Amino acid sequence: MGNTLTNTSTSSTHIDEKINTNCIVVYSTTVCGFCTKAKRLMDEMGLQYSVVEIDRLSPSEGGVVSRSLTEKTNMRTVPQIFINGNLIGGYSELIALQRTGNLLRRVAECDVNCSK
Repeated sequence: MGNTLTNTSTSSTHIDEKINTNCIVVYSTTVCGFCTKAKRLMDEMGLQYSVVEIDRLSPSEGGVVSRSLTEKTNMRTVPQIFINGNLIGGYSELIALQRTGNLLRRVAECDVNCSK
């Protein structure tokens, strides 16, 4: 079981690696309406993103990832969306960036390719 996340230190390292090697990362659950809306918006915009469905992880891994995210972001809700290694927030912040035209600007600043 070398691939499982068993403590918050390991999970925090995994989260840091994920958000630093992908332009957009969404931590989500499959039953969250705001998560679905965020992913749909990015799909409609043709953005490539990496998603971690926390509720699809094993219960122990999901718990560790949730705790690690809370420690990192001080947020207890999903989605938690990172662009270019930085937390932008959740769906409300994503849609606000999109409405002001700043979402595509942020994506354009990414170190890795985000366009499909």
